[in-house]
This record gives sequence, C-alpha cells and structure tokens, in this order.
Amino acid sequence: MACCSQLITNMEFRDFLLLIGRKKQTIFLIAMFFLAIAAVFTFVQPLKYEAKSQLLVIQDYRAGTDSYTISKSNEFLSNILARVVKSDSFFFEVINSGFDINKNYYSGDERNRVKAWDDTVEANVVNDSGIIQISVYHKDGWQAKQIAEAINYVLKTKNSNYHGAGNDVKVKIIGNPIISKWPVKPNIALNIVLGLVFGFMVGFIYIYLFPEEHYDLKFFLKKNKNRQELRYVNNFVNPVYGFKEREKEEVIIYDNEDKEVENKTINQEDRIKKELADNVEKVNNNNKDNDYIISGNIKNLIN
Repeated sequence: MACCSQLITNMEFRDFLLLIGRKKQTIFLIAMFFLAIAAVFTFVQPLKYEAKSQLLVIQDYRAGTDSYTISKSNEFLSNILARVVKSDSFFFEVINSGFDINKNYYSGDERNRVKAWDDTVEANVVNDSGIIQISVYHKDGWQAKQIAEAINYVLKTKNSNYHGAGNDVKVKIIGNPIISKWPVKPNIALNIVLGLVFGFMVGFIYIYLFPEEHYDLKFFLKKNKNRQELRYVNNFVNPVYGFKEREKEEVIIYDNEDKEVENKTINQEDRIKKELADNVEKVNNNNKDNDYIISGNIKNLIN
C-alpha cells in the first residue's frame, strides 16, 4: 500500500476517495482478475496434508561439564540431524524401514525422486533448543503419517550413522505424528488474501493513472435500446372546426448511460406553427368567401 500512498501525494485525499467511489466497478473487476489468478495458481497444485512430530536430541556428559557446552553441543547435533533428513541415504533408510510407504510415489529418475522427497519433508530446529520438528506433506494423510513415523524411527535408532558421538547421543520422540484435518499446502486462505490485496493495489494505481471515463472497466457494455413510442405531442384548438384535436407522433427514444436523447421524426414546434398558420389562412379565406356570398345575396335582394 506504500506505493499507492506515494502516488496520491499530489492528489487530494478527498478527491481520491471520490474517484474510488466512481470507479468501484473498475477496482472490483481488477481485484477479481487477480483473485482468479491466485485461485488458478492455488488449485493447479495438488492439495497436501501435513503430519507433524517433534524429537528431542540429548547427549550424555561427564559430571562437571558446563551447561553452555552442553547446550551448544545439542544445538550442533540437532542441526546436523535436521539437515540429514533431506539426504538421499536417509531417504532409503526411511523407505526400507518397514512402514507402509507407497514407494511408487518416489518412482522415476534420480532428479525427480530427490525433488519429490525434498517437497515431502521439512525438518527444523526449534529455537536452538535441541528439539527437531518434522513436517511431512503428502496428498494422502495416511501416507504422511507413515512417512513421519518412519523418519522418527530412523532418527531414534540409527542417528549414530550421522555423527561421531556414538551411543552418547540419544533421540527421543516427544510428539507423535498428528495429521492435519484439512490440506495445508498450498495455503488457500493466504493465497486468496494476497490475490485480493494485490488486486486492490493494482486497481487503485490503475484508476489513479487512468481516471478518464473511457478507461473504465465494466461487466457489460451497455447497448443503446431503441424503442418506438406513440405519443400525443400537442393539444390545440382547430380554428376551422372549432374543437380540440390531439395529434399523434412517432418518437424514437435512445437510452444511453447518462442521458436520454429523444429524436423526433418531425420538429414539433415548427410543424404546429405551420399548421396553425395554414388553418388561420383557411378561416380568413372562408370568411372572405362568406362575405362575398352574403354581399351578393344582399344585392340580389335589393334588385
């Protein structure tokens, strides 16, 4: 979010909030795009369960050995054993330990086998305390537990193969393997949150750089909807016949996003004015004809 804050230093914060309000749909679409990418990235990977256990490395010392030396020695040994777990020789010890492990899972050439084992096992020393935490990841929860138990067994019974202290070093299991109820790899919740956060950040940057309306992103392009309506466009008194007429006119209406434009087939005002003028002229002509007829009749009566 620091990059977004830096970008809006030249823009009033209130203006930027108003811009966000106007561009909500654009921001939402960009966020959904990155969310979709995160979802695809997440679910193309196999879902794996975790079996977690803990072991304690202890060493026998002669009386009078200072505690600092003991602590540093246990730390050294636990780090060695944690690194040994990833080795090829340790892998074969685990596979041949007699536990119910699917060996076909690690089939293929040496490179694929090493990579599969590296993706399966993690071993970490807890705060330099001499405690090793073993995490095993597998698509099958039962297989994860079997592999974890085999690792614990090899570390407990054959740890002397990987250090020079002989039988003075002992490994005790202080936490048996526990299988997770749900897949833990990939981290679905974390990936979704990161996708949304990154998407909103890109959305804010986008509307800042392209605030113009024609750069807006929309779900659907709104089409013009044309409809024909028959409307009564004028009410006027016909001066010839002396009663009100209501004329009908076909009107085409265009629905746009911001305004409605009415395009009338005939200019209403000019047409009405012309018709009124024509009607007045007709009345005048009729009156002249009537006057002529009346005057003629009067002359005939006189004669």
